Amino acid sequence: MGAVGDDDHLQRTCESLLANAHDRESGSFAMHRSARIGGGRHSEVIPCLTGNMVYSLVRLGRLQSPRVRRGIDYITRYQRFDDGDRQAP
Repeated sequence: MGAVGDDDHLQRTCESLLANAHDRESGSFAMHRSARIGGGRHSEVIPCLTGNMVYSLVRLGRLQSPRVRRGIDYITRYQRFDDGDRQAP
């Protein structure tokens, strides 16, 4: 959509996403913020959201962010390659 990573408004939005959706326990991203400890709720982590957030944050210049790196670690650890289509024997 033509967004560039050096835009101040966009960088503030990236920081807000990291502060409010990044699950501190797993490194992934969640759909709701934890009111008690901040960050994303561990019980509401969504793997595809994590993939989309990591992709977007990397494209916007956040590859070196420790929180984004933890998201990458989460993806490489838990990524499914069968797309859930594996049939029972």
